Amino acid sequence: MKAKILIMEDEQQIIEMLTDYLSNDFSLEIFSSLEELKENNLNLNEIDLVITDHKLIKSTAFDVMEYLKSNDFKKKVILSTGSIPESIEHTEIFDGILSKPYRLKSLKLLINEEINETR
Repeated sequence: MKAKILIMEDEQQIIEMLTDYLSNDFSLEIFSSLEELKENNLNLNEIDLVITDHKLIKSTAFDVMEYLKSNDFKKKVILSTGSIPESIEHTEIFDGILSKPYRLKSLKLLINEEINETR
């Protein structure tokens, strides 16, 4: 069974790139806003890993993290950002940081590593 990844991303080009590259190996749930995620009533217990962009439509990765924690989500959450991580306050609440632009091979390795640690 494929691992299921929740991706929070609002840039269409990045969504397409991630879908093209990851969908053969992983089951993907992709939302561009926190409101969209909430409206879809996704069963978070089925998610193995979350990758969330720092800035989303009307919310941030911190809002996503707050929502996940309020729903007792226990798996890893990775912050994805084009900013310098040191310039973003409180990144320690995330389990890792992915810097844009992505190196696709490294991305797949990181995902497998993170999922294997939590299974």
